[in-house]
Amino acid sequence: YQQKTWGVGPGFTDTSRSVSWALGGGRYKSVSIRKGSVSSCIYTFSDHGKDCKQEEFHDSAATGQPFQIYHSFYEGQRVVKREMSSSEGTLEQRFYYSAGDSPDSIESVQHFMVVQRELFVNNKMGDPILYWKIQGKDTLLRIAAEYEYDREGNWVWKRERMIEKNNLPSYLTRPAGGSVSVVEREFVY
Repeated sequence: YQQKTWGVGPGFTDTSRSVSWALGGGRYKSVSIRKGSVSSCIYTFSDHGKDCKQEEFHDSAATGQPFQIYHSFYEGQRVVKREMSSSEGTLEQRFYYSAGDSPDSIESVQHFMVVQRELFVNNKMGDPILYWKIQGKDTLLRIAAEYEYDREGNWVWKRERMIEKNNLPSYLTRPAGGSVSVVEREFVY
C-alpha cells in the first residue's frame, strides 16, 4: 500500500511518502521519502505470527547496520511488549488495553524502572483523541486530536492541539495559536 502524509504546523513543514511491499518469507519493506531524507524499514514476522522484528535504516536500500531495532510481541492482534535497541541503549515498552483492543496506556521501562507513561483516550475507531506523556511526576505533553475518515475506515485528516507543560502555567490551559498541527493522509488501495 502507499501512504502520503503532509501537514502544517510545528514539525510539519514538508510532505512525506511511504511505500510498502512484501519481500517474501514473512518479510516486508517500507521506504519513507521526506524532503532531504530517505529511510527504510524491514519488517520480519515470525511463522507463528506472535512477534515481529523491525529494523530501521538511514537509506532506501536498507544497507549496513540498522540504526534502531524494534522487537514486538503479540497476543492475537494486540502488541503486548516492544523491545527497542539503538546506540543509545535499550528500552522496553509494555502495552495495556481497554475494551475494543485499543491501547489505553504504555509503560516504558529502562534498567528495571518505569521511566515514562503514555495514556490514551480513544474514539470509537480506536484512534487517540486525548494523549498524555508523563515522566516521573511531570506531565511532559498533552495532545487533543480530531479525525476525519475515508470509506475504508482509515483516518485521512487529523488536527492536533499540543501542549507542553514547560510552556504553560497549567497543562490544562488552552494552547497558544502556534501549537495546532493538521495532517492529511492519502491512501492508494
